[in-house]
Amino acid sequence: MLVETELHAKSSAHPNIVTYLDSFFLEAKSEFWVVLEYIDGCTLEGLLGLEKFKEAQMAHVTKCVCNALTYIHHMQRMHRDIKLGLHNQCLLKSNERINFFS
Repeated sequence: MLVETELHAKSSAHPNIVTYLDSFFLEAKSEFWVVLEYIDGCTLEGLLGLEKFKEAQMAHVTKCVCNALTYIHHMQRMHRDIKLGLHNQCLLKSNERINFFS
């Protein structure tokens, strides 16, 4: 978990990737905590439950996710398991910015 957290920290400097802020281990509880940027919007899955996406909205989400993945790949990382809706890896901020949690 620590290695993946360090990798995320190194590759989160992109407007479409949730920003890593800090991490720490609570020895008393044997818990590892990761602190990430607060996203004040909703998940892609949550938004799709409220309204049907228009083609332009789908294109915007796809472009943002592709930009994030391209950035991750340029950082010599790969994403093993992309699930945009079912596992809430795609978050929408209230300002319509798409953030991908890698």
